[in-house]
Amino acid sequence: VPFLGWRAMVTSRILRRKWMVVQTVTGEMVTTIQENLSGMRVVKAFAAEKYERSKFTERAITVREATYDAQRMWARNFTLMNFAFLAALGAILWVGGQSVIEGRVVNSFTGEVTYTGFTPGDLTAFLFYMGLLTQPVRMMGYMVNSFSRAASSGQRLFEILDWESPVNEKPDAAVMDRVKGKVVFEHVSLSYDGDSAALSDINVEVETGQVVALVGQPGSGKTTFAHLIPRFYDVTEG
Repeated sequence: VPFLGWRAMVTSRILRRKWMVVQTVTGEMVTTIQENLSGMRVVKAFAAEKYERSKFTERAITVREATYDAQRMWARNFTLMNFAFLAALGAILWVGGQSVIEGRVVNSFTGEVTYTGFTPGDLTAFLFYMGLLTQPVRMMGYMVNSFSRAASSGQRLFEILDWESPVNEKPDAAVMDRVKGKVVFEHVSLSYDGDSAALSDINVEVETGQVVALVGQPGSGKTTFAHLIPRFYDVTEG
């Protein structure tokens, strides 16, 4: 049992790293699918179906190989744990059987058989109790794999939940309820990378109930402008 516990701990750490790789490459594959579905018209317009298909195939093969690697590690561990348990059971049967044989005494007059130490009943009971451990040992092998996969998935999830927002509120910021008013941008500029400007010196005033249309070429900053209103980003200037 101590050996099985130690082996389970070691394998759990290894499997956790392997399942993290599986989660990462699976995320890349899903991203590829999402990009192709959302940009279906662009792919069609540039006749890039063959390229995108090969890119997805490459991602899928990577996921398959990473999953096989993790499953092979789990299969080796599960087999080793079962072998260790059966080896221990065989050793007990061998040693216990020898002890029963050595303690067997036959009365030469009556033919009665007695035992001075370990009896067949004791050995049978011990083997029965060992048999009761079979299912827990097998469950330990399954749980190591499941726990490692859940831990790697949870780690990726908590990386997102613990991500700090780049938009920081001031300590004395007021909590806004439902308000009615106008939207005013005064000399607003925004740069994502600190170098090139997505918006530069924008001045806009939109009154309550007024409808304004944002018209421009792709990449001109229309979405960025709309995201500044609910403050998804902090402006660089303005």
